[in-house]
Amino acid sequence: MRFNPGFLQVAEHYGFVPRACRPHRPQTKGKDERMVRYVKEHFFQRYRAFESLSHLNQQLEQFDLGFQPSIDHKAVRKLASLAFVERAENVILLGPPGVGKTHLAIGLAVKAAEAGHRVLFLILKELMTRLKRAQAGNRLERQLQQFTYPKVLIIDEIGYLPLNRQEASLFFRLVARRYEKASMILTSNKGFVDWGEVFPDQVIATAILDRLLHHATTLKHQGRELPAERKAQGRSAH
Repeated sequence: MRFNPGFLQVAEHYGFVPRACRPHRPQTKGKDERMVRYVKEHFFQRYRAFESLSHLNQQLEQFDLGFQPSIDHKAVRKLASLAFVERAENVILLGPPGVGKTHLAIGLAVKAAEAGHRVLFLILKELMTRLKRAQAGNRLERQLQQFTYPKVLIIDEIGYLPLNRQEASLFFRLVARRYEKASMILTSNKGFVDWGEVFPDQVIATAILDRLLHHATTLKHQGRELPAERKAQGRSAH
């Protein structure tokens, strides 16, 4: 059995082990072997309008800092150096929908991946689903440990829906597990003062923010939305 070399490259980079289909289930073969399709479906779900990894990189390199004058351009260039990854610091991107938070987060993630770091992208809803499923199956510690392996963990869409107490507790445990060990990039449509609306009470919101912000860079996107052609690249985002 031989896997596509490109797929093996992705597997090595992201730290998973490919498994061949069972002989009596040939219909499962090939579903995830093509590298581009795998990345589209498992890592960059909001950027499926690309034909190759180089095409994806080109899209992400086109993020127009000039269109968002509210962003600290010097801070973005500093983040692009990936020093924050080496220091296990966090990046938090705040702003209303459509202004390019996810675009910039993935751009930083791609740079980290190209530098040889393990990267994982999840929207908050998917993260919660995985953690609750693991907790129900008595596999929570194993799942939390797996989420500590990526050097950069991107969590998108914090704030669109409130979390219940179980979800908030799970999120806190993840943040605590990665604290000062590995970087997180978070995007949110709410300012920190409103995170009490996301989490069930101000106490747990404060505990989460204490750990996230202890070593972190915060960038605020304000007002203007990305041009239509940029938004089309991630049209499923909102």
